[in-house]
Amino acid sequence: LHSSAIGTTTKSIALYKGMPNANQVAITWAPSGDGCETAYTAYGGVVFMSSPSNAGNGYFAQFTGTQIRLFKITTGVVNPSGTSVTVSSSTMAAGSTFMVRATTATGKFEYFLNGASLGSITNTETSLASASYGGALLYGGTAVENDIEEMTFSYNAPSTDVTAPAAATI
Repeated sequence: LHSSAIGTTTKSIALYKGMPNANQVAITWAPSGDGCETAYTAYGGVVFMSSPSNAGNGYFAQFTGTQIRLFKITTGVVNPSGTSVTVSSSTMAAGSTFMVRATTATGKFEYFLNGASLGSITNTETSLASASYGGALLYGGTAVENDIEEMTFSYNAPSTDVTAPAAATI
């Protein structure tokens, strides 16, 4: 997936329509090429949409190196004000994998970089909590190009087992 440098700033959403219940999306930035420098990896992130349309409603999850962010998407437009949480500084660079796991029942979004937890944001508004089509959002502009090497989508069933295991007799 590539977002080219153009004369104006654009935001492009790409969705995978083949998995209508994706609650975990990972994107791996390309290891090299235009727009894959560390400075530009924060110009994109993961989306969860309630319908298989880039003009639908959902959420955009982003990591900037010092903050995890969650923005509402309404009719395909990212709301400019969202929720931000400061986290330990981590370097997202070309070749890094950014993953977000959404728990739709609780509205919790968990963020990971190269398999390590960055933190979480819980959405207190449940109107879009059922968002389940996954994808990516890339920014492009006059000096910004973005390349994603790979996107993976999966469904991880939430654990409902709250019973402690019985004691073992040996």
